[in-house]
Amino acid sequence: MKFLVVDPPHKIREFLRAWVPSPACLQLAAYLERGFDLEFLERTIQSNKPIIKHQHWHFLKIGVTAFKHEVFGFPMWVQETYQTFEDYLKERGKPQAPGL
Repeated sequence: MKFLVVDPPHKIREFLRAWVPSPACLQLAAYLERGFDLEFLERTIQSNKPIIKHQHWHFLKIGVTAFKHEVFGFPMWVQETYQTFEDYLKERGKPQAPGL
């Protein structure tokens, strides 16, 4: 079975003032890599650099379309993910999703 686990850009704690990978995604990826075909897109560390800040969605699109995965894992509790997506929509001039 082929898995794709995505760790979108986010700050884990505001007081750390750092961008760090999600511990939950790292644990899940470590567990899955032992017995499954795993692709892990970790975008937290690189995405805080201004040059590639808004390219996260481009990398995600490539990851989803280039590989034929059967299971996708995305953390939905990361509030900054929605803020990043909202920034993406603003940058592209597309209407924003309600409630964001």
